[in-house]
Amino acid sequence: MKRFVLCILFSICVALLMANPQAEAFVGGDADASGFVDIDDIVYIIQHVFAGFTAPDPYLAGDADCSWFVDIDDIVYLINYVFSDGPAPCVHDQASGSMVGHSECKPYIPAGSKIDHLSNEDCIDYSFSAGVLSFRHVNGAFNCCPASIGGAVYVGEDLIVVVESETYDPYPCPCLCLFDVDYQIVNLPPGQYTVRIEGLNLPESQYLETVVDLITTPAGSYCVERTTYPWVQ
Repeated sequence: MKRFVLCILFSICVALLMANPQAEAFVGGDADASGFVDIDDIVYIIQHVFAGFTAPDPYLAGDADCSWFVDIDDIVYLINYVFSDGPAPCVHDQASGSMVGHSECKPYIPAGSKIDHLSNEDCIDYSFSAGVLSFRHVNGAFNCCPASIGGAVYVGEDLIVVVESETYDPYPCPCLCLFDVDYQIVNLPPGQYTVRIEGLNLPESQYLETVVDLITTPAGSYCVERTTYPWVQ
């Protein structure tokens, strides 16, 4: 019953994300979110860059030149636009994500081996640069001989959800196997996100989830220990 309720709640969450799955495109110059690009935005960015005032929200709303940073160049860009009829601020496209590849079935790696991740670990490795978030689900559990492995990526305002899937041709093998699955999200504003992977063959009501701050920590790894097949050999 508990698992059924959790599945219903997760289905509602994914449905809401799919109704508006990606962050909308926005102009990278409206730092104060007034709906206009004017001298107030110049003042806002000056205060942020030189006096440590609150960053624009979303952060890239202050990125007028699409450099993926909010800095003095954006101040100069906006001064030129507002007072000298310079080029308009750029538009940041909406974020979108997809699965980009996966490994073959991995061999069992015993405890004590000198590698990044052991077979009893389920991990998210990630790196972020210039609006591109690349992350890997390390040791995802799938059937030993799937016809295909899939992963749908949904991007919300501060939530990234991956729903993994598999198909068989014609029947599944009587075993499970570990795979590494790679994902990528482009046009993602830097900020803090909850990354949740809804994998297959997990213990009841369990999923892999962590919070990442792509401004302060643009690369990292998060792991949990798994105690069920196929992680225990």
